[in-house]
Amino acid sequence: MRVILEWQCEICKDIQLSDSIRTHHMDYCRCGESAVDLEDGYQRDMGKIKEIKRTVIEEQSLPSSFRSEHEKKWATPPEDTTSEDDLKGATLEEQAKYTNWEDDLKGPNASVGV
Repeated sequence: MRVILEWQCEICKDIQLSDSIRTHHMDYCRCGESAVDLEDGYQRDMGKIKEIKRTVIEEQSLPSSFRSEHEKKWATPPEDTTSEDDLKGATLEEQAKYTNWEDDLKGPNASVGV
C-alpha cells in the first residue's frame, strides 16, 4: 500500500507532499518548524501539521528501474548451483567463493551496516 499525503504547515502556510514510498525521509516545510515522515506502517509529525488530502493507493508496483541497487542485489538470494563435489579438492580461497551468501551477514568478519 502506498500513501500520499498533502499537508500544510500552520505556521508558514507552506503546502507539502509526503509519499510513503520515500522511506526514512522527513519532508520539511519552508520555515522548518513542521515536518512529516510518512511510512507504510506509521506517520511521524513534527510541529503544526494540517492534513489537506490523503490518497491511498492499494496496488504498489514500481518498475525495476526505480529500485535501488541495494534492493536489486538483496531482493532475492542468488541461486546456489554449487554442489559438494564441486568443492572437493578446492583450495580455501576457491571454497570461499562458494560460501552461503547468508554467512557474509553474520559472524566476526561480517560487514557493518549490511
